[in-house]
Amino acid sequence: MIPNNAAILESVRSTGLCRLGPTTDAEYRALVGSLGRAWCETAVELRPDVRSYLCRPEPVPFHTDHPEADFIAWRCEQQDHTDGSQQLIDGWAALEACGRGVRDALTHVHAEVKVRGDSPASRWPIVRASPHGDRLFYADWIKPIEADPHSGMAFDALKAEIGRRTQSHVEEVRLSEGEVLIINNGRYLHGRKPLASDSQRRLRRFWITA
Repeated sequence: MIPNNAAILESVRSTGLCRLGPTTDAEYRALVGSLGRAWCETAVELRPDVRSYLCRPEPVPFHTDHPEADFIAWRCEQQDHTDGSQQLIDGWAALEACGRGVRDALTHVHAEVKVRGDSPASRWPIVRASPHGDRLFYADWIKPIEADPHSGMAFDALKAEIGRRTQSHVEEVRLSEGEVLIINNGRYLHGRKPLASDSQRRLRRFWITA
């Protein structure tokens, strides 16, 4: 049985994530639609004709997705035969470890993001406050718009702390077929290990704006 919406939202907002399942595709779609505006549906699978990290067998670096997405939901349609785990790092813990000065500086540091490669870019702060806690926007490949040394140092401090946590603070969630994982996109960074080039792993992902 799928928990009610209030229980799911409470879990995601208090702990940063919620694991559910197994569910049918129809149940999953109804669920994500009930949690807010579900958008950017994506089949996360290997595709040799696509250059995106999502579609390549190489490791996916830790990152958050588009800042307009409050939550990210994945349903496992088919799992990798050896692993295929989602890897997670608590970005709030990384921010806290960096100290208040770095956190406050990052509220004034911005980067650009696109929904798709050919879509217009929008500008977002690396850290922004919200009623449910800080919202973190991070990927190690983004570059701050601000060119001043103070901005660069604050972002580099966060990047270094996240790099340290990739060695010791990674949570792994390996979904079975039909299971669902929902995370707070402003808190948890996600990535994965490399896959075999013939991996049949396929997840159905939605971004959700509550």
